[in-house]
Amino acid sequence: MRRYLAHALVEGGELHDGVELRMSGRIKVGPWLAFSATQRLTGNAFEWRARAGIGPVRPLHVVDRYAPGSGATDGRLFGRWSFLHADDENTARAAAGRAAAERMWAPGSLLPRHGVSWRAESVEHVVATLSVPPERV
Repeated sequence: MRRYLAHALVEGGELHDGVELRMSGRIKVGPWLAFSATQRLTGNAFEWRARAGIGPVRPLHVVDRYAPGSGATDGRLFGRWSFLHADDENTARAAAGRAAAERMWAPGSLLPRHGVSWRAESVEHVVATLSVPPERV
């Protein structure tokens, strides 16, 4: 983590609390499908929008999202027909864990002013603790 933060935090540079990531590749949803996605992370919240399919046709649209206290996953075929919806307690807990782990992409969101506490357990082991309702990680 030290090496990552030394690389990500440039002296005198801005500390961004959010970031937008774009990704593409293959995802296994039964068969392997090509996909592209955009993810916006801001502090404790994220929204991941993906499209998947074969070749240039990407009929599967999936949105994962988390805002403090709630998470959801929605899947649609051609943007119209719902084939997946989850917004229960387990979905919120899973999304909270993902939101906590992916804060590393916006290192400014890991500062104490955002509710993150740090402690050194040894010379090589540092622990960050933060509240991402309904979890404390």
